[in-house]
Amino acid sequence: MIELLELLGSKTDETIKTLDELVRIQTQVPPGENYEMAMDHAASNLKELDFEVESFIMPRGLFEKKNPRLKHLKGERVN
Repeated sequence: MIELLELLGSKTDETIKTLDELVRIQTQVPPGENYEMAMDHAASNLKELDFEVESFIMPRGLFEKKNPRLKHLKGERVN
């Protein structure tokens, strides 16, 4: 556990930089405008860490059924 905490502590600056880049992407009312760009950015960072990443587009009907208050949002729902 100590080794993990030390590793995480050594990545503080890198973590802050990555989060700063992510929150600078203009996503209005997520999942909304530029959401796919934010997900692509997150996926890219995860791939660099050797994670397998898969994204999919939620069918519009399913999105509206699960989120009736957000029907007004335009664009694909990339997850």
